[in-house]
Amino acid sequence: MRILGLALAAAVALVSAPFASAQPYAGMAQARTAIFWHDADRLWSGGMPLEACDQDIILRRADFTPMAAARMATLERRGELIGELRASNAQAPAILTSARACALEAGTATTVPVMLTRGREGWSTFQTAFATCMTKQGTAKSVGSMTLWIDQRCNW
Repeated sequence: MRILGLALAAAVALVSAPFASAQPYAGMAQARTAIFWHDADRLWSGGMPLEACDQDIILRRADFTPMAAARMATLERRGELIGELRASNAQAPAILTSARACALEAGTATTVPVMLTRGREGWSTFQTAFATCMTKQGTAKSVGSMTLWIDQRCNW
């Protein structure tokens, strides 16, 4: 009887544990800042003008003979840079402001199309400009890892 009582008490404790509660989904952009060990924030974001994207498809006529057709949609390309901040709570706001200003400056120097389409070349250009700016401001050591997310999709 005592074992049953302990098992029942453990089950009740698990069900009422605070970590078992559901959290509302805040979207992919919010999830991206939760993957780092330290506090992280968006340092830069940018998007390119909409472009056309097409796809050749095969349609069937009423008599089941194939007919070539094209499907058109808009291509959306966006980028978001998440940076991990390594600073005390007192220093974090100033470092975040500095990092965002340097990311804006580096993004302007690199240009959005280069950042979002040229892979390693674009990232290298951005990183050099960003590091130079952060070093000038004396805050380079406070930014840990950075992740550039690039989303591109055809909105069919």
